[in-house]
Amino acid sequence: MYCLPPQWGDGYEKVVAVGLARGSRRWVTVVMPRRLITNWRAKVLYKPAVLRRLRDGFNGFSRQWKSREEVESWAESLRRDGEAG
Repeated sequence: MYCLPPQWGDGYEKVVAVGLARGSRRWVTVVMPRRLITNWRAKVLYKPAVLRRLRDGFNGFSRQWKSREEVESWAESLRRDGEAG
């Protein structure tokens, strides 16, 4: 699963994510609760279909990560939150 950065002011409670659908195994873009996502980590992405979906966003929400450091900082923070929760 691949996630866009926070898109609206909800404290990243809901996340725009791209992943494989269970049944069809097709790439889908969804908004889902952050609490359902575990094992946060920063990773280089090479899959063109996923890059396209992330670039296009979801329903007009398509803010992108500004830097590698921003992604790594968020991933570390979300991992810590998951351990505390």
